[in-house]
Amino acid sequence: MPFTSSTRPPTTTTTPTHPSTMLPSPTSCSPTPSLSLQLTLRQPRQHVHQCSRPPWRCQRRHSLVPQSQYLHKGCCVYSCNAILGVLVRANYVNIAKAIYDQVLAEAILELDVYTYTTMICGLCKVGMVESARKVFEEIPCKPNMVTYNTLIHGFCKKGHMEGATRLFDRLVENKSCKPDVECFTTLIEGYSKRSDFRDALECLKEMMEGVP
Repeated sequence: MPFTSSTRPPTTTTTPTHPSTMLPSPTSCSPTPSLSLQLTLRQPRQHVHQCSRPPWRCQRRHSLVPQSQYLHKGCCVYSCNAILGVLVRANYVNIAKAIYDQVLAEAILELDVYTYTTMICGLCKVGMVESARKVFEEIPCKPNMVTYNTLIHGFCKKGHMEGATRLFDRLVENKSCKPDVECFTTLIEGYSKRSDFRDALECLKEMMEGVP
């Protein structure tokens, strides 16, 4: 006997349960924390040590270099030269000059020719040739050929051929260094930019006779 609509077995439909309905109701959660605990949770996390800088920077905020008690003469000049070199390459010449001036004023390091050459290079890089010349005059040790070439290039770049020529003559008279090809080439380029080809040719002739 076929089943009729009234005799069919009841069908069960499963309603999908949303994940939110599976969460406990607010009334079933743990009681609300006290007011003091809420304030504690809302407060920002405090740093254990507010100043992570070295003690010499915490004591003197205006100081750019460590005090003498944190330095050891003889070895830290290499670190100073490295810092100045990085600042000059990054075009932070004003910061490098401030560090250089403070080191000289406090006499906490015995600077070498590399320190002065780095500062001359940085000052010439930003066009402060006269300041670079003053640094050159302050060198207590003998400048090397790199120092001369750096300042001569700075003079030629600014078009101050008179200063470059005087420095070159001083180099030849003192005989502290022997002019190399780079030095002559810089002078020839500087004379050529000013259309002073006679001096450029004389410089070329002197280079061919003096440089092997």
